[in-house]
Amino acid sequence: MSKKIETVLGTLFFAVFINVLGYQYLFSDIEIPERTNVIELPVPASLYTGDDMDVDETELNCLAQNIYHEARGQSEKGQIAVALVTMNRVNHVNFPNSICEVVFQPYQFSWTHQNMIIDYANNIERKAWEKSLQIALAVMLGDVYNNMYGITHYHATSVNPNWGYSLVMQIDDHKFFVTN
Repeated sequence: MSKKIETVLGTLFFAVFINVLGYQYLFSDIEIPERTNVIELPVPASLYTGDDMDVDETELNCLAQNIYHEARGQSEKGQIAVALVTMNRVNHVNFPNSICEVVFQPYQFSWTHQNMIIDYANNIERKAWEKSLQIALAVMLGDVYNNMYGITHYHATSVNPNWGYSLVMQIDDHKFFVTN
């Protein structure tokens, strides 16, 4: 086998190892709290009208929390993009099939494993939380066109992971990718 092929295969193996197993191996010394209970946050009754009651409140809360923590400082377009990527993962064969399982899957969204202790009753930015809920509800009801089809990953522009995925677009402070 030529040296070039060995190098390519080695690089490919390393990329697969890091993407599939490596995060858990590389960060095995970091203690991650068990996420057995989903934090239930208040959902204003004004969000629900008519058939909206078919939306699972726990799933709504998980999606809204992800929007809130990942993108509350972004434009509405950026917040919707984060919500759509989360939903794309729910519908993707390589990810769990519920919103809460996707959001709290280990090593996926940094806010879920940074030992964040939040007193939602006192510290939550009410307007940002309500906006996150509105966007989550609209996305779950299918009232938002999914222009992020196939996009399953994003990161803040302040970091530079070496994922090897294809950059599709940037919205506000997030870059969005599809896997190759």
